[in-house]
Amino acid sequence: KISKLKEKLVCAVMSLFGTKRGRIETLSSEEVEMELEKVNPALNENNIILITVLNPIYNINVDTIYRVCRSSGEVSRIVIFERGQVVHALVEFKENESAIEAKKSLHGCNIYSDSCTLK
Repeated sequence: KISKLKEKLVCAVMSLFGTKRGRIETLSSEEVEMELEKVNPALNENNIILITVLNPIYNINVDTIYRVCRSSGEVSRIVIFERGQVVHALVEFKENESAIEAKKSLHGCNIYSDSCTLK
């Protein structure tokens, strides 16, 4: 599958840049799966997506999110914020189609091996 290939590529690239965060509690694989199933299909598509990073054991910054998202299209802006043990990123793309592609292709992918799962 293309998404699995993309995930491996993202992992390979990001493993060069990752630095671990301080001690955090992580979700089990079952809890991650439950979180990934929580999707609201009724939301209208637009050019901004909210990415939730589950189990962010490595530091996540604007450059990290940009590297992950740029393959889907031109990224205009990125805002990152943390809530407890979860990192969120609002990513604005130039076009709606790019945001839709990113949302579909990145959902469930890991930035690093077995961590930093994107929702």
